This record gives sequence, structure tokens and C-alpha cells, in this order.
Amino acid sequence: QHGMVWESQLEWIAVTNTISQRRLLEKCAELGIGECVKVVDISRLLAGAIIRIHLGASVNLPKFRQLGPMMPDALLADAAFVPTTQYSLKVR
Repeated sequence: QHGMVWESQLEWIAVTNTISQRRLLEKCAELGIGECVKVVDISRLLAGAIIRIHLGASVNLPKFRQLGPMMPDALLADAAFVPTTQYSLKVR
């Protein structure tokens, strides 16, 4: 079953945390390849893209595309200071 993993040149595989990876991680651990799976947190990337789109800023700028998971995002940090009058969804 997992002989293909051992025969390949694959060192690791990245998956996102957009859905739970618990079962995948458990299965890989059972097969002895748990260290081959890296779960990447993309929540900040999605939040940054959402706030940029909401504010009319571009997500196609090299500066945004170069942001890493642990790098500070000034626009995302300032998002808490956006007046509620600029929210597109009104809570009643």
C-alpha cells in the first residue's frame, strides 16, 4: 500500500488546515509516514485576502504574494480599526 511512498523521491507533502487533517495524520502515523505530512495554516492568508478585497486593495501585488504564514501583515493588523460603517454585511 504505502510502498509507493518509500520508492518515490517524495520527502513530504503539504496540506492545508481548511478542513480537519486529523484522520489523514492518524493514518499516516499508522503507516509510519506521519512525519511526511506538513499541515499549513492558511487562515491569515485567507483573512488578508478577504480584507484586501473588502477594502478594494489588490491581492495581486508582489508584496501580498510574498507574505509567509508567520510574517506580519500591516493591512490585516489595521483591519480591526476599520470603521463598522465600511462593513459590507450589516448585522441587525
